[in-house]
Amino acid sequence: MKNTRLLTVCIVLAAGGFSYTRDMRVNVFKPNIIDDPMEKRWIAPVSLYKGLAYNGFGNDNQLRPLSCVIFGKEFTIQDIFLASKLSNDNKMRNANIDALNPIRPGGSSNVPFGNYRSDQYLAALAPTKVNIEAEQRNLCTNLGVTYNFFWDKEETVVGSIGANVPIKSSLHLMDLDFSEGTLLFQNLPLGDDTAQTLLTQFFKDFINVKDFFERAVLGSKGLKFHNRQRKVGVGDVSIYCLADWGHYLDYMDALQLGVNVVLPSGNKRKGDKVWEVELGNGGAVQVEGSVTMLFNSPSPVFNPVVRLAGQVSVPLTAPRRVPKLRKQANDPTSVTPRVLIREFEDLLVPIETFRGYYHLDPFEEYDSSVLEFADLAVKTRVRYGSQFLISVGNYFYNVMNLGLRFGAFYDFMHKGKDSICTVCDSPRLFNTCLLEERTNQRFHRFGWNMTYKFDNMVEINTGSQHILAGRNIPRTHEMYISVVAVF
Repeated sequence: MKNTRLLTVCIVLAAGGFSYTRDMRVNVFKPNIIDDPMEKRWIAPVSLYKGLAYNGFGNDNQLRPLSCVIFGKEFTIQDIFLASKLSNDNKMRNANIDALNPIRPGGSSNVPFGNYRSDQYLAALAPTKVNIEAEQRNLCTNLGVTYNFFWDKEETVVGSIGANVPIKSSLHLMDLDFSEGTLLFQNLPLGDDTAQTLLTQFFKDFINVKDFFERAVLGSKGLKFHNRQRKVGVGDVSIYCLADWGHYLDYMDALQLGVNVVLPSGNKRKGDKVWEVELGNGGAVQVEGSVTMLFNSPSPVFNPVVRLAGQVSVPLTAPRRVPKLRKQANDPTSVTPRVLIREFEDLLVPIETFRGYYHLDPFEEYDSSVLEFADLAVKTRVRYGSQFLISVGNYFYNVMNLGLRFGAFYDFMHKGKDSICTVCDSPRLFNTCLLEERTNQRFHRFGWNMTYKFDNMVEINTGSQHILAGRNIPRTHEMYISVVAVF
């Protein structure tokens, strides 16, 4: 039997497969090469990695702020607050309004304040842009153990089984600002009733636009906005096994078939925070199969490596913010098709200020057109789309005659759309398509690593990986260092 180089695949560094879509985790193919004849032995890797994302690639493959990737688009208050949209569309008006003209005519007299759409601050705030600057930072310590053995009595097939436990710290940062709109950023006509203006009406109820956003918009949805969210805990644990037939071919150091199973031990989102932190994939059992081929050549600078992997997920049940269809039908028995908004006050407006002051015309609208901002967190059944990864690279051995090993890699990942449905009595009222439409993802990524092996069977590895292009995915930059002990 030839002198075997034992490889322990990338799972040494990646706790839980390659769930790039829901987590920032290091997953570059990284072999641990032992030049001694094969014996039964344990491998204990400990790795530390750090990830950062502050922008990403949108549905059009263009580089966007990270908030556009998280929420799906740039948005205004009327996109996430139905009462504001109805007011701006002139379908929700003050009780004393008779005129349907949404534009306040100039030069009018003896017209009480509140008779026009421009007198309502809900309408004036509708086009106000909500600007969120987002950043994600991850830090993880991964503890692993691998046991290596021969699958057969002839000692021809090398096997490995093991597990990884990630201890993670995930930080979400968001800065909130507002721009445009007509309430505080443009000159407004004064009402004929000098005792009341649009601004005095607004400031009687709220301190500023941020106060309105937090109490009126988010408060009605049971949502909280935190500039800084951090969670620390155990991520998704993974277990794996593989078999290596690399010794059969003189020109290959490894020909591996492996299976990695992700167990959802990380926390699940509750649906009560904007861009809530998750330490795992959200609660799904995932199974990843992989094929890894490491070739050798007489030259130490040409040792190609190819890895193919596919991943499928078991459906999970979890709360998700799903837009719900709200509607008010025309009342044929009424002279004017309007009803008091108090029938909808718990859905459209959150505080006592608004109650009993408005009429509604017939409408049919979803409560939000933006991800994460629907009125309700409802129970859903989620099946993540299947993923496929291809990784190609090369290893350079004995770099600068110092015993270093250097590897460079290109990765391509493609993920299909998720399938999401609500678990409730009226599933047709919920717009699950909004949640699904941006879940198809892909990326092009470059990675490298460098390894030094000591005589006492200890390796030190370091490297990084960077997403260069993609679709519907954060642009992550990740670095890691690991120590691998063999005994």
